[in-house]
Amino acid sequence: MRTFGAFLERGERFYTDLSHVFRGIGGFPAGYHWLITDFEWNIDIPSLDRDYLWWDSEELSEFQKKYGPQWIWGMICGFPSGVSLDEVLRSPLPRCSNEGDAEMYFHNPISMQHPLSEIEIFAYDSSAVYLLSRRKEIVQRFRESFPLSEDLEARNAEL
Repeated sequence: MRTFGAFLERGERFYTDLSHVFRGIGGFPAGYHWLITDFEWNIDIPSLDRDYLWWDSEELSEFQKKYGPQWIWGMICGFPSGVSLDEVLRSPLPRCSNEGDAEMYFHNPISMQHPLSEIEIFAYDSSAVYLLSRRKEIVQRFRESFPLSEDLEARNAEL
């Protein structure tokens, strides 16, 4: 299945404000579960010091409302409701903290890190956000909401 992608690295005050990113795609998609790895925020929350988080859309939305963090680093992978955590954990956890972890985003054809995810958001060092999806309309809404965003595949073709 084809992967569509966009990135945003100019024109915004904070590129990795997840609430802003989700507003750009039409809100937190109902029925999704989110695997969150390699996360670093501009706030310290010791109770969430884990290797990964597994939240539904409501939990992720509530976290954003309660803390309003800027995501410095993080892989936020969305899975349709029919995909269980057990199924997700059969594959390596998506990562972004080591060089080469998200390399598939910077070469064509772009691809998702996790074979079962439908949406992947990569918060890149507070300076950019990458959005990938198997659903073209999600990337289109993002591009429309953020006019300075760019098509990831086109950018990679120029490199």
